[in-house]
Amino acid sequence: MRREHYRKEASIGALFKGDQAALLNLPSVPYEACKYLAIKVNTYGKLCLEGKYTYSTAPKFANAAVRVKISAHEVVPFDEKGREIVRHERLYGSKQESMHWLPYLVQLSRSPRALKYSGIYAMLPDPLKDYVEKRSLSERGMVLRTIARLCESSSFEQAVSAVSLAIKHDVLDSDSLRALHSHLHNIIPNLEPCKLPQGVSDVNAFSFDATLYDKAFLKGRGVC
Repeated sequence: MRREHYRKEASIGALFKGDQAALLNLPSVPYEACKYLAIKVNTYGKLCLEGKYTYSTAPKFANAAVRVKISAHEVVPFDEKGREIVRHERLYGSKQESMHWLPYLVQLSRSPRALKYSGIYAMLPDPLKDYVEKRSLSERGMVLRTIARLCESSSFEQAVSAVSLAIKHDVLDSDSLRALHSHLHNIIPNLEPCKLPQGVSDVNAFSFDATLYDKAFLKGRGVC
């Protein structure tokens, strides 16, 4: 009885190995549960889904059709060469808008003299418009590039908060704006360790007793 059971298991194992050998390889490209749609972008470079959810693309795609990948979690528009423009988290619920400002700021920085005549300028928050208007025409492109870099390193909201603080303190130069942004959001630069050249001797650590100063100031007399 045991010998027959063993033979049966052996035959099942052999059949399974035969099935394995006949299996096809899995697809090299993972399956994505999503759909692709061709959607026309409006004058402001935005596309609309389901009649109530608005997503930004970039100013260069205004009034053009873009291919959009829509999944349960993301909305991703692509350009005519299949390159990703931006990536949005998909919106649900009431009417909402998802805006990625970086492509818009980059576009504005390339043509600062036409800033006020573009529909994009009207969409900017008031602090950004005030900050840009305080600069000369020749400086506006540089200012917009600086704000775009701040957005890239953190977020658009954090960049706007730094601009608001710069206006409050009346500091308009780009270096001060970057410093305020780093101070507000605790951005610490990654500095390489300092290497001393050969031949420099080691310096002994210096320390002192600060309580001597406390005694001198509190008692009102010198310390010997």
